[in-house]
Amino acid sequence: MVKNLKVVIPTVIITALIVALASYLFLKENKSPESETVNSEVDTQSNVEEVSNDEKNMVNNKVIEITDHKVSMDGNFITIKGSVKNNSSSPVTFVKLKVNYMDENNKVVNTEEAYVNSSDELLPDEQKSFNIMTEMIDKNDYKNYELNVVEYKK
Repeated sequence: MVKNLKVVIPTVIITALIVALASYLFLKENKSPESETVNSEVDTQSNVEEVSNDEKNMVNNKVIEITDHKVSMDGNFITIKGSVKNNSSSPVTFVKLKVNYMDENNKVVNTEEAYVNSSDELLPDEQKSFNIMTEMIDKNDYKNYELNVVEYKK
């Protein structure tokens, strides 16, 4: 019986310390900051015909990162699919993206905005995919695009 207590007591103490540390870290990460809207001016520009799955076009505004994106055309529609990542230590909501479609002279011919998530939280280090579909006015004008994270709420 004494031999078992020599093993059990240190195990209980170590387990209690681990649980206390995990609880502290959880509470620290999940404290409720004031809600704020943050505007971002970070963007990426890509040639419509050259973006592929293999390219990882990174945009980092310290909080929201566009980790990848690709474009496809089908009939009169152009679609940009990709994902964003929350690099902050707090959840974010209402991540809004804006895409400007441009002609060969980089003149904007169309614009589309879309939310990656609404009130659903994008947790720290979490990634979420997005899909922005736009009807093209004149598909010969869509040569480049510029993708921006324009807003999110902390």
